[in-house]
Amino acid sequence: MPRVTRQRISAGLWLAGLAAALCWAMLQTTVRNDMTSFMPRAATPVQRLLMNELREGPVARLTLITLGGAPREELAQLSKHVAARLRAGGLFVRVANGEQLFGDAERAQLFAYRYLLSPAVNPERFSADSLRAALKARLRELASPVPSFDRPWLAEDPSAEMRAMLSAWRGQARPRMYRGVWFDAAGQQALLLAQTRARGFDLDAQQRAQQAVREALGDAGTGSVELGISGPGVFAVASRDVIRADTRRLGMMAAAVAILILLVSYRSLRLLLIGGLPLLSAVTAGIVAVDLVFGAIHGLVLAFGVTVIGVAIDYPIHLFSHLNAGEPVRRSLANIWPTIRLGAITTAMGYLAMSGTDFPGLMQFATFAIAGLLAAAACTRWGLSGLLPELYTPRYGTPIADYYARFAPPKRIWGRLMIAAALAALGFLVSRDDVPWEDDIAALSPIPESLMARDRHLHAQLGVPDTNHVVLIRAIDAQAALQASETLAVGLRRLVADGAIGSIDLAARYLPSARTQRARRDSLPEPARLRRDLEHALAGTPFKKDAFAPFEKAVAAARTLPPLLPGDLQGTTLGLRLRTSLLPVDDGWVALITLAGVKNPQALQAFLSEHQHPDLHYLDLKRDTRSLMADFREHAAIRVLWGVLAIALVLGIGLRSARRTLLVLLPGLVAVIIDVAFLRMLGERLSLFHLVSLLLVVGISIDYGLFFSRGDPDPAMRGRTFHGLVVCVLSTVSVFGILATSRLPVLNAIGSSVAVGVALSFLAAMLLARPGPSPVPADCR
Repeated sequence: MPRVTRQRISAGLWLAGLAAALCWAMLQTTVRNDMTSFMPRAATPVQRLLMNELREGPVARLTLITLGGAPREELAQLSKHVAARLRAGGLFVRVANGEQLFGDAERAQLFAYRYLLSPAVNPERFSADSLRAALKARLRELASPVPSFDRPWLAEDPSAEMRAMLSAWRGQARPRMYRGVWFDAAGQQALLLAQTRARGFDLDAQQRAQQAVREALGDAGTGSVELGISGPGVFAVASRDVIRADTRRLGMMAAAVAILILLVSYRSLRLLLIGGLPLLSAVTAGIVAVDLVFGAIHGLVLAFGVTVIGVAIDYPIHLFSHLNAGEPVRRSLANIWPTIRLGAITTAMGYLAMSGTDFPGLMQFATFAIAGLLAAAACTRWGLSGLLPELYTPRYGTPIADYYARFAPPKRIWGRLMIAAALAALGFLVSRDDVPWEDDIAALSPIPESLMARDRHLHAQLGVPDTNHVVLIRAIDAQAALQASETLAVGLRRLVADGAIGSIDLAARYLPSARTQRARRDSLPEPARLRRDLEHALAGTPFKKDAFAPFEKAVAAARTLPPLLPGDLQGTTLGLRLRTSLLPVDDGWVALITLAGVKNPQALQAFLSEHQHPDLHYLDLKRDTRSLMADFREHAAIRVLWGVLAIALVLGIGLRSARRTLLVLLPGLVAVIIDVAFLRMLGERLSLFHLVSLLLVVGISIDYGLFFSRGDPDPAMRGRTFHGLVVCVLSTVSVFGILATSRLPVLNAIGSSVAVGVALSFLAAMLLARPGPSPVPADCR
């Protein structure tokens, strides 16, 4: 069979495979936007608990709502209307706005169990003196023009246990009240605090919850009211929207730039269409590979596909620039294929070192890059030659290429100056005293600082504590977890009293352990004793002798109640609240104790050290996530070094020349050092994604170094090689420069560092990767 027929068949098969992969990418691929994918995978039980807390803990589920821009009377009514709608909608576990609202059945259940749930119940609570003080307090309330909410329960609850229970649930910090609902300190905005049923990073569910808030306000028919929504879920949805918008914008801009450069460089619509095939193959292969390996692709990784365009376009450019007049396309391709192949393999080897990490987001980046680059190179080799005419020479010419072909390479002094600049940059980096690394996961967020500051302000207005400090207690069952948390809470409350901690919150605050409930039940007086003490307490008061008979019956009934268990609260407001701080995990349960306003970390740490136990874990979410990121960054840096060594090894094997291997590697190392120094001079803090970028710079620089060091004896061929490299660097710098305009810190970091690094790599390769005096082996050309 003629060779050209085989090439056409190969191209046809490639197009068919590409069409099938495109269908898979468009119809089967799931896109996710959970920013915790860009945190390392948990390796220890404590780290697993930390990641679970970040994804599903109560902090991640909070939604803060403000209503403003209208009179206070109207805002108070709107607050009640919105809260009622959200409670009825089922998307929120809890909606608080200052009202105390329970369903009739739940209120009756809590009222019956008030003596077992109220923290005020103790053996002295129902003595004659305590009852007399309680009755006097009730008399003062009856004389007040403002009725208390529990006045209808006076006969059954003269000691106000229901009030004590609800007051304990509310905590100490409370917003300003007006017409029974919360307002900010200035009285200009009504405040609501909601907790979603869904996880904080279930973005579709979070978006539905936020839409429910807007619809609840819209139903009230008040278009002039200003609605504000804030919280982790809100920020996560906003981040997803930014990722989607940037992906579309950057993709369109990068494609437009690539099209423009190809058209200007080769002045051929045919080459433009054919040259786009490796780019499409690279992006499609990357998407499908990540989806097959991980089951979904992150939106940031999808946006990372823009970077593959900047690299994959190099392969068809090299082919187009090396087509010789009168020479078959397949022969021109055969001459440069070993160089393209070696460049693609070495770049992929660098990313292979990153693909085995415990960082899901970084693993997706590496998988996408490896699959995309190899697909682009393979498409250039087996797909393009069958789409070009047998004898085809593009019509192009540039003064720069002609100049480079006619004159000698740059003098060696310029290469020495480049190395001197790298050494000066290295000295600058070593002399810096500040920490160059950014390990804060919040730095990955595209949310403006102004919105984050507003969120912190709303937290303060609502009295929602800073919940970055959490104590986790593992136990065999829910009751053991509740008991352990109650025991630890005794000492923590002493720290609160001493001012070391602002406040604590735990599940046992709402539902004490069965042991505590039994102790309170056993402290209730027998009927005869209660009647005797109540008669003494009634003496000298205007109450009738039998006015509190319902109270006596209630206490007698409470003495026979079994403890209230978590299972008894299924489907109730209290039960849903408990689910955020009392969780089944693996083969046991975890109770969370949230610590707010930690002012003396040393005292807290000393207390926890005294109570050290294998099942007790203290998490400072900010500190621990930073530490986790820092540990992984160090691990990733080692992998990057292994990647560079793997690249050097593959180059050495492929080139079979230690001198040329050094010449090919040196420009990338020089460029990376100067690039990092430039970023640090601009005040940039380096992250994991700068490491990814620098690895990409090394890979691209190797491609430049391979072509500059080929040593073509034909001046015309040297000119075409230089023309191709100029087009490559212009396209790559342009695409990554576009990426640097992204609102996403991850993509901005990759774009800015690669754009600068690639420009430096081209300059360094031109000055340093000089061909040797002896001919290059034909199989490496």
